[in-house]
Amino acid sequence: LSYPVLDNLTIGSSAYYNTIKNKLIKEYTATEDHWINKDELSTLGIEVNGSYAINDYLFYANYTFNDSYDQDGVHVPEISRHTANAGVTYSYNAHIRINLRANYVGVRNNPAVIPRTGNNIIDDAILLHGCISYLGLKNFDFQLKVSNILDQKYYHPSNRFAGRYRQPQRTITAKVIYNF
Repeated sequence: LSYPVLDNLTIGSSAYYNTIKNKLIKEYTATEDHWINKDELSTLGIEVNGSYAINDYLFYANYTFNDSYDQDGVHVPEISRHTANAGVTYSYNAHIRINLRANYVGVRNNPAVIPRTGNNIIDDAILLHGCISYLGLKNFDFQLKVSNILDQKYYHPSNRFAGRYRQPQRTITAKVIYNF
């Protein structure tokens, strides 16, 4: 659902339910470990969002609550229940846009204790990203993107070893897009 409250203010929400059947799981046997298709994963969630445009600025934000659980009704610890995004885009003119946005990923649990921290908690993280775009130069768009501007240390759960995966550090990407 989405509703234009004013000409320049829109709010919305969505609800969803997804089921994955025969998900990949690692099966441990006496002689070998291997991946098989088995069991289910279900996700029930809701998202609320809004955007507000004024002059050359567009402000936007959203929040998602995500409840994922397995075939036995047990919460899937690796998936954060809370995520959020917020940002602003400034349009200098019809060609030049500057975007700055923040992403929040809530606390998650690792399937095993993390040796370095002594517990199975993966802390929440707030990441800042930016992009400068030049659009519409003879069907070409140019972008310079910086992900994780503040070089935040953040992690993703791992069921492959008793640890966690460090996610990408500050990354700078240049992109050229041709529009047919």
